[in-house]
Amino acid sequence: MKIKFCGITNSEDLQLAEACGADFLGLIIVDSSPRKVTLDQARDLAHQAQFAKTVLVCDYDDSAQIRAAYDFVQPDFIQLHNSGQLLPDLNFPTIQAFRGLPSEETLHKALQHNDYILLDKAPGADTSDFQKLLQLPADLLARTFIAGGITTDHLSLFANNSHIFALDIARGSESSPGRKDPELIQQIANALKP
Repeated sequence: MKIKFCGITNSEDLQLAEACGADFLGLIIVDSSPRKVTLDQARDLAHQAQFAKTVLVCDYDDSAQIRAAYDFVQPDFIQLHNSGQLLPDLNFPTIQAFRGLPSEETLHKALQHNDYILLDKAPGADTSDFQKLLQLPADLLARTFIAGGITTDHLSLFANNSHIFALDIARGSESSPGRKDPELIQQIANALKP
């Protein structure tokens, strides 16, 4: 199972995450996020990554704006937290995010236009419904990032599931918004990458 540490805001946390075996690093440029970085900061951090794939997290609906951000930052992936509209004309790797759990038909459709999907908690919820997410068919889970309030308390739910592509952990790896906690990062890595 792969690990994405999302909300990386500084070089120290990036190096820590990579040292603990992170597969993906999330760089958030969404204005409403307490983990927001500027495009310049995102580009700088993306260029510092040595092993992990970088994911630029944005909430743009406009293809041209998304493309401009991709060209500027040059991440490995763009993660789309847009209105849910599918943007099939993007010619670079994408992850389509959803809040809550849409229908399997919607997810399959999204995977026709995106490399992966990400399932986040529903609006107003404190965490995702992990039990329900784990009941998705294996072919969907194999291309899914599960997000939505994962902490070290939840790791036993996922540790032995060979179908999930990746877990996306932000808040559950932090000492405060935008600052990673070395002990939590290590606990997560130890549980998921024994």
